[in-house]
Amino acid sequence: MTFLRQLVPSRLVAAVARLRYGEPFQTARVEARAVEHGDGVTVQYRFGRTAPKHQIVVTAARTTVVPQATSFEHHLTERTHGCRRGPDGRLRTFRVEHPPWLIRPVRTVDYEIDFGEVYGREWAFLNGRSPVSVVLAVGSDVAVYPPA
Repeated sequence: MTFLRQLVPSRLVAAVARLRYGEPFQTARVEARAVEHGDGVTVQYRFGRTAPKHQIVVTAARTTVVPQATSFEHHLTERTHGCRRGPDGRLRTFRVEHPPWLIRPVRTVDYEIDFGEVYGREWAFLNGRSPVSVVLAVGSDVAVYPPA
């Protein structure tokens, strides 16, 4: 799996991720809100480099499930190792640990994102397209170990 860019609100977290692990973290304004209702939950993420102008809204079931080991959702949520090329061009790996992440079955998704602005001009072709899949994970704390 390759991350094009990971947006975080902390300059410190972004700097450590870039410098120590070679991860494409960038600082952004990020707002998150989750509201439970009936048998569902609606989660809204707003983000942008200087102001939260892009958004994703997902409505999902309140119930959670552990993704099957052979599923796409498991592949996305159970990252145990990362690897990047270091400044010297050599492959560097690092270990990631967290408990298995539960997912919520997604019912609807709506988003307003200018992909060209967020990820670069070459990704603008995604504007106006529908996502192939959407995963809403409950998540947890994550431990990341230095490159080997």
